[in-house]
Amino acid sequence: TDDCKKQFRSVSDQIFYIANTAAPKIDKAMPGFGISTYAYAERADTPSIPIAPNVHTMVVATAFQSVTTPANLIGRWAKKSKNISVYDYQNIGVWQYDMPFHNLYQQHAYLKYLQRLNIEGLWYETSFSTLASGVQQYFKLKYLCEPYADISQVLESFCRDNFGKAA
Repeated sequence: TDDCKKQFRSVSDQIFYIANTAAPKIDKAMPGFGISTYAYAERADTPSIPIAPNVHTMVVATAFQSVTTPANLIGRWAKKSKNISVYDYQNIGVWQYDMPFHNLYQQHAYLKYLQRLNIEGLWYETSFSTLASGVQQYFKLKYLCEPYADISQVLESFCRDNFGKAA
């Protein structure tokens, strides 16, 4: 309606208005609880309105959004709210014809970027493909367990453990 267009500048404003309306009611009924929602597709961008402190947003920045680059969008969200996580896609097999693709150094830099932004969590959608996704999963989990490890040594250890003398 015309009234809605005046009140809400974007779909994100509409979604977060609803979340903000429900958030204090949830906190009153169940202190410490809140709402979780996605910043996804047409609602990927940050809203122009404030976000209630008990609203957690999972930002889907690497697919299905045309707002800006994934890194920029995550950065914008990190400035908007301290209560965010990132939902990402890890080399979905049908997207890459089930071929392995992994730039270890780029991935390491991306995870360090998320760490600098104080992102609360990560969620990866992936496939059962060992080559397309399994190797990446190993390195991401290794990083999350040992964030200060030298990435070159992690790669060398992985190759030695999995390929022996062929490493």
